[in-house]
Amino acid sequence: AKAPAPTFGRFFDGGFKPGSAVGVVEPGRPARPARTALGRSSWWRDASATHAAVTLPLYSLRRDKDDPGVGKYTDLGRYYRDTLAPSGVKVMHLLPHFAVKDESPYAPVSLNAINESHVDWAAVPEVDAAGRAALKAGSAAESQAVDYPKVRAREGAVAAAAYARFDRASERGRAYAAFKTENAEWLGEYGEFMALSRLIGKPALEWAPSDVAAAKA
Repeated sequence: AKAPAPTFGRFFDGGFKPGSAVGVVEPGRPARPARTALGRSSWWRDASATHAAVTLPLYSLRRDKDDPGVGKYTDLGRYYRDTLAPSGVKVMHLLPHFAVKDESPYAPVSLNAINESHVDWAAVPEVDAAGRAALKAGSAAESQAVDYPKVRAREGAVAAAAYARFDRASERGRAYAAFKTENAEWLGEYGEFMALSRLIGKPALEWAPSDVAAAKA
């Protein structure tokens, strides 16, 4: 019989079933529940108020020029400012925008991390002109549907090059270090889980300790 994979309590990859989430923390280490918050605002609780709302799949926001192949968080801001707000819309209903391994927004890996496919790398200062050109969707088919493997391949290469240029001594570098410190409770484990998932190449429920050891070697 295959030895059980290390128990894991907070990151899932679509193969989760109650009581058997698995991942990369050491056996015996207590799992911590994911932290979620609705925020301090309670305007939406006012039953006497009326608010115009739209349901908006973020991936559907596409650009006429330099389209990256999927909608970005920056597109969402512009669309609300330029189109929805002038029309009186006050509320946007989004699909889950947490980090995923595959395509479905309903299979989040973590409730702390965002879906990186919606990060606008063209707006990152360390991305140069060649990088911005490489981010553009390259086929007519991508104007009709999101090709997530192609988007992630393009953006992964550009992100790696941008990270290599990142000045850790700058003000943004210090902010980045502070972010890592403030989110250390989940960030390191999340990064490890995502890296191991890519290296092992199969659902976490099927991981054996030997898979994890080989991936870390």
